[in-house]
Amino acid sequence: MTGTWRWNIVLGFVAAIPTFLVSYASNPLGVSGIRAVYAFTAMFVLSFALRAMLGMALRPPVLRDEAGAAEENKGGQLDLTTPDETDDLTGMLKRQWEAPGAVQTPENSGQQADVGFQPLQPPRLTSVKQQEPGKLAEAIRSMN
Repeated sequence: MTGTWRWNIVLGFVAAIPTFLVSYASNPLGVSGIRAVYAFTAMFVLSFALRAMLGMALRPPVLRDEAGAAEENKGGQLDLTTPDETDDLTGMLKRQWEAPGAVQTPENSGQQADVGFQPLQPPRLTSVKQQEPGKLAEAIRSMN
């Protein structure tokens, strides 16, 4: 920390004396004294905390040897650069330009296949209109 605890005392009195003088004009002596003590205590604690934070912020950096620092900082840096893939991208764009609509799949990676749009053809659901009532009742009973 910077300085000594005397700074805290001085700043406490700097807060307590004006508080006492302002409070004495409209309050009894005891109330003014208590308010001055509260002001002194509050300023003492706040100045102690402020000095502690300043001491940590203004502390000079600790120099370490290079080997110890390298071991300690392993995994501390993240490289966010992407690899250069312009050749792959250019090749894919050229293939698409030469044969638009051709789809490159792992099965036909050696040859180009011209596959147009084909909608899905799901199987149709069928219902049997004429069933025996006994069979329907058995089916319902087996579900319960």
